[in-house]
Amino acid sequence: YITRSKLQFSKTTSITSKIDCLNLKYFLVDNSTLDIQCDLPEAIETVIITGTGQTSLCSLYINGGRNVALKQRARQTSTLSNSTLFDASNGIDGNTNSTVGVGSCTHTEQELKPMWTVTFPLSEITRYVIYNRGDRLTSFLIL
Repeated sequence: YITRSKLQFSKTTSITSKIDCLNLKYFLVDNSTLDIQCDLPEAIETVIITGTGQTSLCSLYINGGRNVALKQRARQTSTLSNSTLFDASNGIDGNTNSTVGVGSCTHTEQELKPMWTVTFPLSEITRYVIYNRGDRLTSFLIL
């Protein structure tokens, strides 16, 4: 799930150098897609998604003239059943299929503070589109 989750931006791979999203606009496109648009005062290198319980994400599209997240380095704090069907890299493979369990979504184990991150070359980012499981996208917080 992405429940009570936070989306944060960082200018380095560290989660301590957070950057605020300005002029934030977000649109719930459908039950599984959240389109986020914002202005960032400086270039970012990392997007961090944190929450409680389990976290699941099917695809993240980051626009800097192209999908700059595609095939970059993604990590998560754990992987459900240690299965490649739920690997962190599934969130940035370009596959927006929202059916969980077919290798197109990420998923962590049940844990206190699950986290998923993607790191990419510095670029000008203006739009983020999150494709989640087809059956849920709730209580999402953008910081």
